[in-house]
Amino acid sequence: MHGGRVMLIPPPMRSLSIMQSPVVTDVDLMQAIIIGCPQIGPGVKPCIKITTILMGRAMQIQIDRETPILDSLQAMTDGNPPGLVSAINDGGSNATPAPMSVQTLAMANAAKSGVAFCPP
Repeated sequence: MHGGRVMLIPPPMRSLSIMQSPVVTDVDLMQAIIIGCPQIGPGVKPCIKITTILMGRAMQIQIDRETPILDSLQAMTDGNPPGLVSAINDGGSNATPAPMSVQTLAMANAAKSGVAFCPP
């Protein structure tokens, strides 16, 4: 909300990756640092970490005994006033997408068209 960026440091190994990037979990988010919060001045404190995850946890599953984070993420920071953190879901991710495999492309086309990609 203030313009800072959450810098995630995922663990070197994760049992699940999506498009060759490790899935972000609640533990990753709570250990992340925030850089670039412009709040400076008397009675004001820049945001440097996340304090509370309000929504956006995939509570039905666990990955390496941690809860994955969804793109519906809403979290609060330690700034004064606190900031609101949300996931970027408009293609602004710094993850480099992997080239689509033939199978992935077929599934994506089926999802768009609504037509089964294999005989029922």
